[in-house]
Amino acid sequence: MEEFKMIEEAIEHAKQQKVYVGFPSLIKTRVFSKLFKTEDNVDFISNFELISGSSTDLLNQLLSGHLELSLLGSVTPIEHPDLNVKLLYSYEFKIYVSEDNPLAQKSQITFEEALAYPFILLEDGLSHTKAFDHLNDKYDGKAKVLVHFSDINTIGQLVKSNVGITLMTPYLPFQNMKGLVEISLVPEDKEMFYVQYAFLKKSVVNDNFSKLVMILDNLSKQDGLLY
Repeated sequence: MEEFKMIEEAIEHAKQQKVYVGFPSLIKTRVFSKLFKTEDNVDFISNFELISGSSTDLLNQLLSGHLELSLLGSVTPIEHPDLNVKLLYSYEFKIYVSEDNPLAQKSQITFEEALAYPFILLEDGLSHTKAFDHLNDKYDGKAKVLVHFSDINTIGQLVKSNVGITLMTPYLPFQNMKGLVEISLVPEDKEMFYVQYAFLKKSVVNDNFSKLVMILDNLSKQDGLLY
């Protein structure tokens, strides 16, 4: 029955000549900044219905047939028997501190060293929280969390003001914010963030869908997505 519903959904989208694509909000900025460097891509992306949401919600929508393709972020690579999944890029999680924080003098630290300072984190349920929880559990839950925010810029401003520190991937807003210092974690504390794109193996493929996959394939081969 589930497979039948998925096929019905795909047929309906095909009739409407619409392709629904999921873009997690925290991933969209970097990918779009690369896609939109080519004017042809700007016009091309307008052919799709772009759906925002968390990676968990978008994965569920993808598996139920509500989406044809989605970008997904996770702390471990996603695998599913019903999906074709390809890696777009991956990042190390970094510690970000104010340039006035004593840790700012170091290029690499252990997570245990970071425990001396309170954390300001993204909202619960995101991959960042999972990475933080994994590290915190490793050190017996000793981390102090001041607050969770959904807005990256707010977190950046608070960290810049030395209210606390954060665990984050190198998002564009953070890289462009003066007064923040990025610090790597030692190899034994390293956590990774994977951005993949996935589509159902039984997707109804049209020309636009095939071209989008080709564009994403090309992006995955470019180092420019990393920084």
